[in-house]
Amino acid sequence: MLPNWRVCFFELHNRRQSSRIVGEDKANMANRPEFSRSPGVPLSAADLAELRQRYAMLSLPSLQQVYTDAWERCKLERNGRPPRAEQIQVLVAAWKILRKAEK
Repeated sequence: MLPNWRVCFFELHNRRQSSRIVGEDKANMANRPEFSRSPGVPLSAADLAELRQRYAMLSLPSLQQVYTDAWERCKLERNGRPPRAEQIQVLVAAWKILRKAEK
């Protein structure tokens, strides 16, 4: 028995949409700002203050997502390498703002 044409069209449409999303994500990732040039350098005081200010303006669900993303980036890599200093600073900044927002 042949598959339903609607199901086939839907699957093809989803594959095309997902490939578009991946392409857009790749383009957006290329434009993401880099905080530091070398991996061992922590964020400057000005960069950290700007980050805290941006996080303070987020809604609670958005802030929780930022914290979750930062936590994922701070996990040890497969080879046991610790996260970069700036990643830890982002996690701590998100944690502090999240604690204040929940009070």
